[in-house]
Amino acid sequence: MRGEYLTALLDGTTDDAVLTRRARSGGIDPAAVRTVLVLDGPHAGTAAARAARHGHGWSLEYAGLGVALLPATPADARDRAAREPATAVAARADGTVASIRAAHRRARSGIRLLHALGRTGASADSDELGIYEALFGGAGDGTLDRFVTATIGPLAAHDRDHGTRLTETLDAYLAHTARHTATAEALHIHPNTLYQRLARISTVLGDDWKEPGRAVEVQWALRLHRLSDRLAASGPDPEQDRTPGPGTPTGARGQD
Repeated sequence: MRGEYLTALLDGTTDDAVLTRRARSGGIDPAAVRTVLVLDGPHAGTAAARAARHGHGWSLEYAGLGVALLPATPADARDRAAREPATAVAARADGTVASIRAAHRRARSGIRLLHALGRTGASADSDELGIYEALFGGAGDGTLDRFVTATIGPLAAHDRDHGTRLTETLDAYLAHTARHTATAEALHIHPNTLYQRLARISTVLGDDWKEPGRAVEVQWALRLHRLSDRLAASGPDPEQDRTPGPGTPTGARGQD
């Protein structure tokens, strides 16, 4: 019953009021849940069970990920998860059914962002990923695409049409704080080649990309472009398109 309850809680297919009434029979106390911890890795379910046992919470395997509902703070859950061989994100809840479900969605989204950021194996509080969550949370309205296109679209088009690597070069140059030697070494090119590429970038984007305010916009556009590509390559979050159905409540634990 506990496993079925936890699955229904995350599925969102059962009315919140019904879930609240059934909590006692499921051996769950939603009011005690302050953090939803989601873990991804070969042994994520086992890691979630350990986190639940240590934190006097509950756990299950859901949609291929380990999930733990914990009375602990997100910071404590994150630090605990850092000991596990898994990618983990902890999201804050306030003890209501709706907040637990929302925290689960934020934590799942955070897992995808960590992978896209190249931080597989890391542990994070979802608040630490807040800026990315806010940006990509509204990505469906096309705002990010329009910003990226307006800022670096001509450069990306030049690379596509001419087989050049100007976007990668500019990304590396800004990441190395405009240090020519460090950028050339990172790209494994001769410094003269770097100067030639930077000159071409100025031809395509205009010289104002070097101005401090404009450079910040360009760097964000490059980063968002890179993250969008990685998120697209990883495919959609299966939970977003998932037909409601049984989860896999293995390892579900109570506070006993």
